[in-house]
Amino acid sequence: MAKKDIIEHQFKKGNTFGKGRPKKLVSTVIASLKEEGYEEVTADHIKQAYQLLIGLDKDKIVEIGKDNEQSMLLRVVSRAILANKGFEMIEKMLDRAHGKATNKTEVTGGNGEKIEFKIEVVQGKNIYPIEPE
Repeated sequence: MAKKDIIEHQFKKGNTFGKGRPKKLVSTVIASLKEEGYEEVTADHIKQAYQLLIGLDKDKIVEIGKDNEQSMLLRVVSRAILANKGFEMIEKMLDRAHGKATNKTEVTGGNGEKIEFKIEVVQGKNIYPIEPE
């Protein structure tokens, strides 16, 4: 095929063919969902949902997991609780609702002795010791 044959079939500048349907912006989708009555889920909502789910019996958790009218968060978490790694899911929920447990470590010198330290302020060539209160 000669070059002039190819040029004849190329798209011309300004041709709008092939643009397709305009993309929906996230803001458009959000506005549409809010008009339909959907609300944002806050961190407090998630915390409350986790606290309630942790206290439910198995039958109620199964019911929530199968109910298509429930939010995806509740359905997915319910199914995860009932899965093989249910304990891990409950542990994550407790961490989210109540925070992770803190570990305290006491630091001592050799043989459990108290570690001595001193604080000094240096100004130019002068050193001023600061006594702890």
